[in-house]
Amino acid sequence: MPKLHPHDLFNLIKSLSKSEKRYFKLHASRHVIGDENSYEKLFDAIEAQEVYNEKEILSTQTYIAQLPQLKNRLHEMILKSLDVFHAADTVETRLKNNIHHIRILIGKRLFSQAENILSKLKVLAREQEQFLVLIELIALKAQLFASVNYAGRNEKDLIALQQEEEEVLKKISNTAAYRLLTQQMFMNIRKYGQLMNPVMQERYKKIMKNPLLSSVNKAETYRSRYYYYLLHSTYSWLLCDYQRSYDIITMQIKMMESYPLIVEESPKQYIDILFNRIISQLHLKKFLDFKPTLEKLRNIKLHSVQLDFFRSQQSLVYELIFYNETGQFDYSLETLKRLERFLHQHKKTVDDVATDNAAIFYEISSMYFALGDYKNALKWLNKILNDNEKNRSDIYEFSRLFSLVIHYELGNDDLLQYAIVSTKKFLYKRKRLRKMEKYFFDFIQKNYRGIDDVKLKKSLAVLRAQLLSVKEDGEETPSFGYFDFIAWIDAKLKKRKYADIIKENAKVFF
Repeated sequence: MPKLHPHDLFNLIKSLSKSEKRYFKLHASRHVIGDENSYEKLFDAIEAQEVYNEKEILSTQTYIAQLPQLKNRLHEMILKSLDVFHAADTVETRLKNNIHHIRILIGKRLFSQAENILSKLKVLAREQEQFLVLIELIALKAQLFASVNYAGRNEKDLIALQQEEEEVLKKISNTAAYRLLTQQMFMNIRKYGQLMNPVMQERYKKIMKNPLLSSVNKAETYRSRYYYYLLHSTYSWLLCDYQRSYDIITMQIKMMESYPLIVEESPKQYIDILFNRIISQLHLKKFLDFKPTLEKLRNIKLHSVQLDFFRSQQSLVYELIFYNETGQFDYSLETLKRLERFLHQHKKTVDDVATDNAAIFYEISSMYFALGDYKNALKWLNKILNDNEKNRSDIYEFSRLFSLVIHYELGNDDLLQYAIVSTKKFLYKRKRLRKMEKYFFDFIQKNYRGIDDVKLKKSLAVLRAQLLSVKEDGEETPSFGYFDFIAWIDAKLKKRKYADIIKENAKVFF
């Protein structure tokens, strides 16, 4: 076994579900003789810790003689128990287990039994598009030919097997090519979000000009077609063409649902696309379609703890966004509390996927702002601002802008003065001062200290006209998705609550 990092065993134990922990204890009791108490005691001692502390274990667990060796053996034992526990979880695992059986049968010269199993496995591997496994099976078929000295075979059989292998390799290559294009696009989206500068526009255009994306007919496998639709719907989303994105997602779901066995076997991609449909529904204000899609998502049977965590977290986040955008703030407060409890209960898992957390924290902050709880809004926003390195640049940038609005509402004049200067410097340094940001800075710099109502109303009206002009020309459309500046201005002009304006604006979509 390679040498473990000090936290590897701790992280592995903390990742286990209750069922996996129970199975490990059973597995350990069956497979360990003599040292079982040491393994279980070390397991229990590490599991009880919130933060890994090796010194504490060494000082309190007197039975430990060689901790590094014991940790290595325990780590290996847990992985073996997981291997057995999940042996029947996936088609790929079952296929690989049966491949091992075929090799055993060949070794015992039970060739007819081996060939019988192999033929059945090839059918299953093709149905599930398990092409890498299929390559193994083809190689085993060739081995069987040789093992019986090609008895009952002719040259056509050999050529057919070689052609089958070439066909499968071509499908693997086709899938890999689409996967690479998808990874190239999403690597940039993960870093920059929906906001595009000229460099990013050219980068995305270059991806979309690839000949593979000219027609879905060039995608030769289920996964290739999945990537094809994903790239086109995502590119439309980047261009703010939400209707086209929604239409493509609809086609993609139809395609995926025509492969029920693959979806059941690998539901993660299907869940991702249903979440993409929800995002499109929110963009297009298709609020009546939102809950049926969310319900469909929540009714999918899952066997993966990690995937269930992802679905539960994202469902709560999008439910929160839905209530925020529709002005249903009585429901939103309840959902907000459920989400906060969920994040607290799964803190370790949440911390491990910190790249995605900025968007979640931003939505929580936005909801508290809508509810008029500016202190909690600032608390959640500061989680983003204090951890710039792990955040998407677009979320971080708009968090800085949003913090100015919150400080303005809180009357933190001194903090606001400093925040205005530092935020403006930050955006200038990144060469990302958009029109919307410039107009907002002009307003906030002139009006953050007390001025009379007449002048404030005039400044707000000017800002409203400027922002509407920017919004209508469509060049900076994504910028208005992070915070509803127009609704905030209207609330100030009409001396009403921001939440009431949001609720009023949403009525027309029901």
